[in-house]
Amino acid sequence: MEIRTETGLDTTAASRSRRPAKDNDKAEEAGKAPDAPEAEPSAEDQVELPAGLFELIESKIAEKASKKDKAPKEPSVKVRFLPQDDLLPDREIDFPQAAIGGNLAGPRFKTQEDPNAFQTPSADKHGNYKFPIDDPRTGAVNAFVAAHKALALAEKYIGRTVNWGHKRQTNAEQLWIHPHAGQGLNAFYNNENGSINFLYAEDPRTNDLIDSANSLEVVAHETGHAILDGIRPNYIQSMDAASGGFHEAFGDVIAMLVSLQEDDVIEALYQETGGDLSESNIVSRMGEQLGRAMRGEKNAFVRNALNDAKYKHENFLPFISFKEAMALEPHQYSLPWTAANYDLLRIFVGQKMGDSSVTFVDAVKASRDELGELALRSLDLAPPGKISFKDAAIAMLQADALYNDASHLKELLAVFTMRNILTPDDAEKFVTDLATVKVLGEVGKFELPKDFNPARDAKEKGGQQFLEEKGPVLGLSTEEIKNLKYAGTTTNDRGQRILLFNEEKKVELTEPEWGATYQGNNFSIHGGLVLAFDADGKLQSLTRDEISEDDVANSKLFLRKMIDFQKNPPIIINSKGKDGDDDHEDDAHLQFLLASTKKPIEIVDGKVRRTGILY
Repeated sequence: MEIRTETGLDTTAASRSRRPAKDNDKAEEAGKAPDAPEAEPSAEDQVELPAGLFELIESKIAEKASKKDKAPKEPSVKVRFLPQDDLLPDREIDFPQAAIGGNLAGPRFKTQEDPNAFQTPSADKHGNYKFPIDDPRTGAVNAFVAAHKALALAEKYIGRTVNWGHKRQTNAEQLWIHPHAGQGLNAFYNNENGSINFLYAEDPRTNDLIDSANSLEVVAHETGHAILDGIRPNYIQSMDAASGGFHEAFGDVIAMLVSLQEDDVIEALYQETGGDLSESNIVSRMGEQLGRAMRGEKNAFVRNALNDAKYKHENFLPFISFKEAMALEPHQYSLPWTAANYDLLRIFVGQKMGDSSVTFVDAVKASRDELGELALRSLDLAPPGKISFKDAAIAMLQADALYNDASHLKELLAVFTMRNILTPDDAEKFVTDLATVKVLGEVGKFELPKDFNPARDAKEKGGQQFLEEKGPVLGLSTEEIKNLKYAGTTTNDRGQRILLFNEEKKVELTEPEWGATYQGNNFSIHGGLVLAFDADGKLQSLTRDEISEDDVANSKLFLRKMIDFQKNPPIIINSKGKDGDDDHEDDAHLQFLLASTKKPIEIVDGKVRRTGILY
């Protein structure tokens, strides 16, 4: 994949040295002399006022201001919530009544249980959802609350509403939550029917019931898939290992960020690490209860963001491997990007703790928010069709340049090169482009028309006509302009408008090696163009996601290995085992990975496609 990215950044001294103007400064700027000090009133000018008048006036002013500033409090209800699997005590929290409704149904989420097996919870007469901790209804409530927290966090960081990916097919505003969708040690997101689904099973060692809906991290991870699918819907269908791996990594990053919104999680993090985040901890470990059931106490997690994984090219990777950190299977492929995000969190916290006046809690919260904004806002600058870790890194660097004046440039480049996500040449090129403010010289005068109306889409003066008229200024060929289709505009809280254009290329499977099942069919590779304009309509950045021959080769390789894996999956030797039994740990983890590859591809009307189900 060839990605051309350019970023506009005001690096002048004036832009970095602005200070608020004082009153006298304003007077001088307006050509007026500063006001002279007022003279003290003489005894003859003083008037005796009734006693207590000033106090009365002040109280009335304060009362009026209080009424004006006091916004009506949003009605809330009490719910039982589990902040971190079974590692921390459950607690009652206030939750917006409008968001949860009377039967776990709100504007963005709706709960549905199998009526033959479980009861969909209803609120009590006070509107509260407070059930015993071992009641399955608690899992349903927890899944709803955790999913809502994940979406609210993502929308806060990206600065706009995130529509669900399935809305394009179903026009549905809600994402379905199925708290008990079946038995097993897993959970999954289904793009096709717009749902997040949570499984349950007994721990083979303790016989305790493991309810994945009770895990904040598991729910946040699956909701993360739905969030990313809403922002970049082509990723889930992309026939390449990298896009699937990024999807899994993004789910894990969302899980970390949601966990860090909880004060008791941050407190537990400090108690466990003493502030040293270079050790495995409650935040870096994901899905502890689920992982314990699969792998025992020795490796009680599904994945750990604190790992040694470094990027390797697909040509050198097996589909699944226990000897190497990376493999083509999306959960294994995800590890370097998840680790890179955790690296950044750890570095940000360490930098802030260098100031003795900053507490650990404040350092974590500030760092969490910095990482969250970079991780989410960068998605609006990321390629629209498919994404590699390199693409994701460049998008995050762009976001830092546009929104933070490149204040994290050094840390971002250090982490991405250390993880082999960027080469030293990639890093040098980005710094050079940034330093020369390339986009300002080439297309800085390129502006969005004042009357541009996203609601008109491709009609009238919408996106398609805009590209046809202005594409040559961007260096696009006639053929490129013809192949790019306007896919919509988003506007964030900074007034920034992001225009998306999609491109699709069909790849025919003509070679006999594909066999009777696949030969004669085709699959699609997606690319596109992203244009970001500031609130004044000036072009800030451009990302051209071209479809290269390497993309075709890598997608064919991934499809071939995925087909071979489905034909000859590894044999599961043990279903149970004792703690410390390495064979059992491998088998249990392999069972988890096998579940994620269950029917990942299908053929519909001659088209080979991903099923849209992610674990």
